Amino acid sequence: MSAQYYFWGAVVLLCGIFFVALFVWGVFFSTSHMKQQKIKQLGTRTMMSMDEFYASFYAESEIPKELVAELLAGLGKALELPPGLLRPGDRFAVELAPLKGWGPNDDRLDLYDLLNQMEKKFKVKVDVRKINNVDGYIKTIGAAASSQH
Repeated sequence: MSAQYYFWGAVVLLCGIFFVALFVWGVFFSTSHMKQQKIKQLGTRTMMSMDEFYASFYAESEIPKELVAELLAGLGKALELPPGLLRPGDRFAVELAPLKGWGPNDDRLDLYDLLNQMEKKFKVKVDVRKINNVDGYIKTIGAAASSQH
């Protein structure tokens, strides 16, 4: 066998190793990197407990603490962010916007799914255009759910 045969065999092998490594990184590490970037997008916030969150922002409202906790937890899951880092003023199109350059990882679809689940659960219809931040989500769904009890 000639040296050229070994050369091209090595090139093909190295290309295969490169693509396998790239695939492994994409599956396992890009998700954690993306989550770190999303958290970084929120700045230097401190994590709030659910009790702190409720006492600071919704204690004066008619929305029960358990419902606020449920809504915030669902929102955190849909956005793939710790709920304790979310704040009422966080806008979905700004602070919570999908990261640029990450292709199909668009949280807006998860938010629509979450909203549809809440509409079905509480048997309400919500105008999505009125919900542009965390506070709007909690107050809109919370008020609709509270009015049923």
